Amino acid sequence: MAQSFGERITPYLTIWTEPHATIRRIVETDPERNVKALAALSPALAVLEREWMTALEGPMSAIWPIRVLFEVVIVALFGIAFLYIDALFITWIARALGGTGGPRETRTALAWGKIPAITASAASILALLSGAMAPPEIGINGLPKMTPPTFEFGGMHTVLGLWGFIVVLKGIGEVHQISAWRALLAELIVLIAFALVITGMLLALYALMHGAHR
Repeated sequence: MAQSFGERITPYLTIWTEPHATIRRIVETDPERNVKALAALSPALAVLEREWMTALEGPMSAIWPIRVLFEVVIVALFGIAFLYIDALFITWIARALGGTGGPRETRTALAWGKIPAITASAASILALLSGAMAPPEIGINGLPKMTPPTFEFGGMHTVLGLWGFIVVLKGIGEVHQISAWRALLAELIVLIAFALVITGMLLALYALMHGAHR
């Protein structure tokens, strides 16, 4: 039976206030529901937000639309790929901590937990396009200046980003039947592991480049 509009939109509303129950309903009915779309949309909107801020600072080159489209496609694909990798590692750690869920359910929790971040980027883009908010000024070092717009954008992203992280933890806890604290521990272990791998790769690359110049 086809869902009504209200039934389709409900999870996007209840995920903010009832993450446990919302994730459970999605997992039990359709765990793949919009998972890839959400994973792709989050980084894609972040790129669009950054590019619009840059565009409002001054004229852009003729190839700017093509470059932005290319970046959006690349980060969207990367977002999907990273979701699968992240879910796999979190599942391994969560199971070691007593979890019972699988990678598919973990992907559901991770993807739907991106809704607050997606909302922040979408709201920023709409505010920029409508003129409701001025873009943050960029200094000569490439970093935003500490002006009121910077604090407005930063504050919104910080608040919604933190809530999104809490939603993710509650979602992981729900699908693995563990506490949010164990979900946090699983997230931290995975983040540290990723950081160590990236650091090792950078050090190896530096050693290769340094050795080639000798």
